[in-house]
Amino acid sequence: PPEILRGDLTPLATAGAQIFTPWVVTAIAMVGVLALASMANAGLLASSRYPFAMARRGLAPSIFARVGTRSGVPVLSLVLTGVLLLVLVAFVPVFELAKLASAFQLLMFAMINLAQIAFRSSKLWWYRPKFHAPGYPFVPVAGLVACLVLITQLGLQAILGAVGIIVGGVIWYQIYGRSRAIKESAFRESVRQQGMARLLELTAEALNEDARRVAVIAAGQGVDSSLLRVGRPLAGSEPGSELVDFLEAGPGLGEKLDRYSPDLVVASVVEHDARSLDQLPHDRDVVLLSGRVPGEIDRIAVLGSGGPFDVLKICLAAKLAEQEGASIRFVHVLDTNASRAQVRSLEKFHSELAELVPVPSESMVIESDDLMAALREAVDDADLAIIGAPPGRHLFTDLIDRIIHDLAIPVLVVRVAEEEGRTTLRGFLDRFTTTRVSPRDATHHD
Repeated sequence: PPEILRGDLTPLATAGAQIFTPWVVTAIAMVGVLALASMANAGLLASSRYPFAMARRGLAPSIFARVGTRSGVPVLSLVLTGVLLLVLVAFVPVFELAKLASAFQLLMFAMINLAQIAFRSSKLWWYRPKFHAPGYPFVPVAGLVACLVLITQLGLQAILGAVGIIVGGVIWYQIYGRSRAIKESAFRESVRQQGMARLLELTAEALNEDARRVAVIAAGQGVDSSLLRVGRPLAGSEPGSELVDFLEAGPGLGEKLDRYSPDLVVASVVEHDARSLDQLPHDRDVVLLSGRVPGEIDRIAVLGSGGPFDVLKICLAAKLAEQEGASIRFVHVLDTNASRAQVRSLEKFHSELAELVPVPSESMVIESDDLMAALREAVDDADLAIIGAPPGRHLFTDLIDRIIHDLAIPVLVVRVAEEEGRTTLRGFLDRFTTTRVSPRDATHHD
């Protein structure tokens, strides 16, 4: 009866005693002991793989990755795991220990299901499994949800234990592993790939969209012909399209812009103090030209392609290059710690951009800890550079100022209109789809 078996530590032997002779019950008990010992041994071997694998990835001291010359097993990792398990058995009640172990196993299975989703969606070049789980993505999603639900049924201590494992892992990573780990994340790559795919879609739409209303800010007594060359490609030449009458810089400029309501504002930083142009409307796309466009343009360098605000920058480069009969060079600078997955994803992104733009193009992905030296190398034989500015009220950051002053060619600074209702989630995703240069070089780099 259930009331007899409830709470029984040897239910199989107890039930067997009602049916079999005593020697059969003894045999059942012996099999149970052997099974428990073999499972404990398998659990010890499996658990020792955690510090061993972490050490190989730079997340734990390398000493735990050493293997015995004769046995071929990670001896120190086995010793560490065995000692830890003995301490737990000695000081934690067996029932609570079983719940903690179950919570850990369920948490591990949940992470495996989540990892499968990340790996599948990231399309990492090195991820080529021989077996593909059927029913994707429903099976891993169901497994993830089921594991998390089961953890909640193990009691408060098991839940706190699972949370403690996560918190402890995060603290360990921040203190020890962050600076040593191999920085290649399937989740980050998955989000980056999805962001770039969306960026390609938006770029294709922008290249085929109708002409924009463009306002050129006139400086002094005349209009810079360079600004006309920049604004005209986006204004288009179709019947009914127009380049808005030139608006004179100075008092009342904001009212004039409100009256004409252009889609894009083109201005120059030659005749003005650069930071005073931060007063240009933040709710409209803005293009600023530093220097004068040369008589002939053979190559345009698009710097930092691959970020979430690149559509206008790429569209401007493509239409300007088409007008001038020039080619495009897509440039991205990564620090020397960048993973191969980052490099390959950017090269793939550049190749897909090449299929969209109507002019010849090339890709240049540079790995360097010296941002300015890398950019100077990238634009050495270019005639014009285009960079992006983060959306917001301020066009100029220290990084953009440095690029304008250090590069020996004219620079176009492109800023898209500030989005209303920009969410925290969107900012989080942008952080993952944008690959940054070393923090020593920039605080904003797109």
